[in-house]
Order: sequence, then structure tokens, then C-alpha cells
Amino acid sequence: MHFFPFNVANSTYFQLMVDALCITSPSYKVPRMHTICSYLLNMWVDDVKKLVEDYRSIWKKTDYTLIADGFCPKGILFLKFINVSHASKTVDMLYKLFKEVVLYVGTKNIVHMVTDNAANYVVASRLLEVEFLKLFWSPYATHCINLMFRGISKVVSHASKNAKYAYNHCYAFYLKRKHIGGKEILHLAPTHFTSNFIP
Repeated sequence: MHFFPFNVANSTYFQLMVDALCITSPSYKVPRMHTICSYLLNMWVDDVKKLVEDYRSIWKKTDYTLIADGFCPKGILFLKFINVSHASKTVDMLYKLFKEVVLYVGTKNIVHMVTDNAANYVVASRLLEVEFLKLFWSPYATHCINLMFRGISKVVSHASKNAKYAYNHCYAFYLKRKHIGGKEILHLAPTHFTSNFIP
């Protein structure tokens, strides 16, 4: 029973299969899907609890990195899900949430915390660093890179709008030629990627 999906118990052929297997007792009735689900679910909950306890013993030896909504290599454990869509993510709320996890894992086991780079996450993490001296915080690299690219894209967009204006208005075009000696505003710059030069 451990290897069947739950909905197999709803099939009309499932009882026929069991009848064929139980020739000595053809009146045997298979448990319904909900009975199988509750048995398997309880078994899986126990397995997950054992897994968490195994990880807790490892944390004492290797230390632990708390990643808020992220991933890490070997040793990943989904510890907790909290639905905070109804609440605003204030510094106080994040601080209490992260502190609860730090205390659950153990203050001696946690050394690193990785979160979003938003101001409320930074302040909450800094408060935890003050309280737990062994803990240090760093932002997601991808979040930082996304913010940098967003800033770069604003500069490029602004430059493109300025160039369009300079080329599409006679007086601006005249001033451009007069002050920069006829050079183009936008042109290809040499880079180490040859694909930029291939049409």
C-alpha cells in the first residue's frame, strides 16, 4: 500500500485486484482513500520529524545558514512556512519571526542569515546580529544584481530618450553638432564579447 497513489483506492478495479489477491477471503473490503491517506500521512509526518531531528544533530557539528525564501546545497531542510500575506512585513514582525527560527535551531548552531535586501529585512537582520553575536547577515546576490540592473536600465532608457530628442528636434540636433563636434551620441563600444559585433 505504501507505493500506490491515494486515488488508486477510488478505482473500481482496485477492489477487483484485491479480490484476486485475497482468494481465500473474497469478502475483504479495501480501505477507502481517506483511511489510506490518514495512515500514510501520519507515517510521512513521523518520517519528516525524524529527518528534522537528524538535521538538528548535524547543526551542532557544522553550523547552520538561515535563508529566508532561498536555496542552499546539501543539507536543505524546509523548516517552516508562515503565511504573512495578510500582515505588513514590518521590522518588528520579521525580527520576531526570524528570532523564533534562530531559537528553534539553536543560537550556537546558526552563524549566517541570508535574506532579501529590502530595508525592513536588513534592519531586522541587524537587530538579530546585535542580539546573537555569532550571527552575521548578507543579502541575496541575485536580489542585489537585479537592483543593479534595474538602475543600469534606467540610465540606458534615459540616454535613449535623450538621444531620440536630440536627433528628432532641429535645434537640439544643431546644438549637439556644435558642442560635440559632430560625433554620434549613441555608438557601439568595444567589449570583450564578440557577439556584439556580429549581425
